[in-house]
Amino acid sequence: MAPHRAQIVVCTGRASWESKIETATDGWIAHGLKDQAKSGRILSTHAPVLVSFSDYKRTSESSLDFYVFPTFRYVTMHKGGLTDESQISRNIAMILNDELSGGQDPALQELRLLMKAESLDSPEVHVLICGHMKRDKRCGLLGEPLRQEFTEKLRAVGVDIFETAPGPHNTEAEPFKSARIGLISHIGGHKFAGNVIIRIPPRPGHPLSGREIWYGRVEPRHVEGIVEQTILKGNVIQELLRGIN
Repeated sequence: MAPHRAQIVVCTGRASWESKIETATDGWIAHGLKDQAKSGRILSTHAPVLVSFSDYKRTSESSLDFYVFPTFRYVTMHKGGLTDESQISRNIAMILNDELSGGQDPALQELRLLMKAESLDSPEVHVLICGHMKRDKRCGLLGEPLRQEFTEKLRAVGVDIFETAPGPHNTEAEPFKSARIGLISHIGGHKFAGNVIIRIPPRPGHPLSGREIWYGRVEPRHVEGIVEQTILKGNVIQELLRGIN
């Protein structure tokens, strides 16, 4: 698995991205965040940072929305009237860096107001499936069937699938009984398609609480076992394992 201490998942609302996400229309976000993770930059204390595009829905047409891990935070903001993409990227990085640090720095309150930034916990299980067709067809072809299978098998065992942006309903869900399933951009390892990241929220009561499990060569026939063994019981399936954080 790619070495990383943090993952920033950019919500794009679509599952079709250029081979290199930096060249997409909104690729400046990925480019800017990756640049801010370099040594001495804003996100460097959390480096290496894995920046992924996802088809998770956005709060609105004009919002900039992110999930940040391992803190399981959802952050939504706006451009704050700015047009310089490098400055917007820097502002985004400052706010996300604070979310990764586990608190809201009072010194950033003015910036948060400018960017209309709001954040809250996203305590669901996250199932992130590589579905990057333009990067590698194997991942692209497996992505949607895997998503459908996870959706079916999770619902069959009583797990709610949340599809809209986080809101007050999050706090009503029973721990480990709610999930989000998203297609994401390339995470490395084409030969391991289908590639799946299972993120278990950092709440008490689960053997893998707060952990991140990377599975490779996942086929739809494996999904029921992953749901039962890993998501429900907290067991790691060694035959599929690429790595664990």
